[in-house]
Amino acid sequence: MPYYHTSITVNDKLEYLYFDESEYYSNSGISGCFESEKMMYPNFTDEGIVYASMNHQYSIRDFDNSIIYCARKSDS
Repeated sequence: MPYYHTSITVNDKLEYLYFDESEYYSNSGISGCFESEKMMYPNFTDEGIVYASMNHQYSIRDFDNSIIYCARKSDS
């Protein structure tokens, strides 16, 4: 995980989400849920985005990561 500091995902609607450690770039309209540092591995789901975030500096025997789910706001 720590060797890949950038991550990108593109869905069937050509929405993209690109992470560059603590910055994100997207045309998906999803916002307000990318406040973490060292964000990695985004994946679109039908209802939102799932990604990983490192909680502490990487250590060979200590992976301290979170999985974060960000749901799309419903139109109703």
